Amino acid sequence: MKQVTIREPVVAGRFYPGSAKTCNSMIAEFSLNDSITKMAVPLGGIVPHAGWVYSGAIAASVFQALKKCAKTEPETIVLFGAVHVPGVREATTSPDEFWKTPLGEIALDQKLAIQLPFPQRKQAHEQEHSIEVQVPLIQTYFPQSKILPIAVPPDIRAIETGKIVAEIVQKLRKNVLWIGSSDLTHYGKSYDFMPKGKGFPALEWVKKENDARIIRLMTDFQTEFIVSEAMNHHNACGSGAITATLSAIRTLDPTANAWLEKYTTSYDVKPDAIPEHFVGYAGILFGRA
Repeated sequence: MKQVTIREPVVAGRFYPGSAKTCNSMIAEFSLNDSITKMAVPLGGIVPHAGWVYSGAIAASVFQALKKCAKTEPETIVLFGAVHVPGVREATTSPDEFWKTPLGEIALDQKLAIQLPFPQRKQAHEQEHSIEVQVPLIQTYFPQSKILPIAVPPDIRAIETGKIVAEIVQKLRKNVLWIGSSDLTHYGKSYDFMPKGKGFPALEWVKKENDARIIRLMTDFQTEFIVSEAMNHHNACGSGAITATLSAIRTLDPTANAWLEKYTTSYDVKPDAIPEHFVGYAGILFGRA
């Protein structure tokens, strides 16, 4: 008899609460902030993946908007994740049948995964947080949906990755939502990136110029420029995930629209005396108006 394989949570209790009660309480607080974007047909979004205290409200606002606008619950949520672990050099799915969080287990759409021409490697996902931190939010807002986690390295092949997944989803006539996981500019000495020095001028430069530039590329569906933009300006850690998401959505719907739902930085959430080390977070929504 085949043994069921389950991925255990690795950042529960660090990036988000380690108990169901506290997870539910925190998500309930996020849900008090009503989403602002209205869509006739929701298609997906870009969400940040820092600790919930910093970016959870932004991610929740995206899922909340998708939930509010969806006429039916998606069969599967495809999650393109940023890559923070070494050795992931190509788009890679998870071989596990379930992922576990403090809210319980969620099933992976392995029927879809095995249709994809990507390797399945546990090592690509078992220590990666960029998708895991989204899972309790999905369990809350889309409790009947399965997930398909795909780790996507930050290179131009991500365009083809998104296209391939979209074409197979279309062939199988699956009802899915598309989610890309990425934070924006990591600014400060600890990130080896501080071209504007310290202080409020640096913070304003990140908000008004560096992050604004890649947000504009996302909302304009400038898919082919995301990876090079992030490489040259250090304003996304999940450029592959973003690219694959944009590519998948535009493959299925060339007329799709994009909106900036919310934006903030870790400094705005928890300010220090002088802005010195901080990260940008954006929630982007995709759909038809």
